[in-house]
Amino acid sequence: MDALSKLSNLQQLTLDLSGRQVSNLEVLSKLSNLQQLTLDLSGSRVSNLEALSQLTKLQKLSIQSLFGIDSGGATRAQRMSLRKIPASLRELKF
Repeated sequence: MDALSKLSNLQQLTLDLSGRQVSNLEVLSKLSNLQQLTLDLSGSRVSNLEALSQLTKLQKLSIQSLFGIDSGGATRAQRMSLRKIPASLRELKF
């Protein structure tokens, strides 16, 4: 995940973190030009998505099961941590 911080001009990103040991998404807050983000967090240890609020250019955020293995989407804890979302966000999908 740390290698992502070097891709600051990235505008689109899809990450499959299902079943991974990643517990936070703080490194994503450094991707200041990110406009579209798709995350598969099913079975991951990520519970807090607050770091995504720092993505001021983010227009589309999708949190789902990319491979349809389970019902996908964000857990209640993950959704609650998104209380503050970027004003630029136009589409949010769980």
